[in-house]
Amino acid sequence: MVKLAVHAAIEDEFQEAYLWYARRNPDVAEKFRSLVHEAFDRIAQDPLGGTAYDVNYRFYRLKKYPHLVIYRHNPGDDTATVVAISPRPGLLAKPMTVEDRTRINFAVRPSEERNRLQLRFA
Repeated sequence: MVKLAVHAAIEDEFQEAYLWYARRNPDVAEKFRSLVHEAFDRIAQDPLGGTAYDVNYRFYRLKKYPHLVIYRHNPGDDTATVVAISPRPGLLAKPMTVEDRTRINFAVRPSEERNRLQLRFA
């Protein structure tokens, strides 16, 4: 088991997604919350269990929700840091408008990291 850290911006991403679901269906919002917490628990239990995105980042898909919980495993200090709760790559088939880009935050870059996590869309 590793110590799990959550990047400060993740709370805003989570809150935005949770409120979007809550406005439509409170039960769906609670299930979303439960799945995010389950993903956090899975990361803490087995940080290498998520799908590898690249050398530094891994992710878990939220079942029945269009989101990924993206994290970085830091084996040197036995921690994992959640860096984003993002829509799944490939779900946005049409080009995004400027308004879409301002509403959706696809990736968060912790200030201490030099390499920005960028998800690629088909």
